[in-house]
Amino acid sequence: MLLIDTASAAPSMLLSVQDLPTGFTQVPASDVEGCQPQGDHGELAAFVLRENVTLSESICISVFLLTEQAANESQAALMRQMVDTVLDHPQAMIEQTGAQKAIDVNVLSPLPSVGDKVAGFTKQDESQRHETLLFRRGDFVASVAIHYKDGTFPAASLEAIATNLDERIRQLAPVAQPPTS
Repeated sequence: MLLIDTASAAPSMLLSVQDLPTGFTQVPASDVEGCQPQGDHGELAAFVLRENVTLSESICISVFLLTEQAANESQAALMRQMVDTVLDHPQAMIEQTGAQKAIDVNVLSPLPSVGDKVAGFTKQDESQRHETLLFRRGDFVASVAIHYKDGTFPAASLEAIATNLDERIRQLAPVAQPPTS
């Protein structure tokens, strides 16, 4: 599967604007800062919430299937192990994304009960807060990122979005669940 920006295609694993609080609209991923694919495979969706014409919140959701990037089960198992290592060490994820350069960065705790493995962090820059969560459910790797104005609360919580996304993955891919290592 090639990368699909769901603003122009029907989503499968991803959430839609109907899964979010009222007021969000779906936009091309390129319209949301930092909403970039991690590779050539998977699905990507971006949503924004505007107050009048001012952007007040943005959400980026991605899902990809490890086995689509692996040549065989042995390679898929190795990829699962690599993803789990990153999720077991969230500081590495922070460094990989460059988030440590922000004003304030913290590992998310407690974590939502999603996926087989999960990790996340929050960061603050001069005017925005960013919350990022990455999880693996079987061979699916999903991420949710929310950006909103500092001093406010997001209309859509990271936990609610991640929980809905995890449920969608479980509903649509029950046969694609390998052993949880």
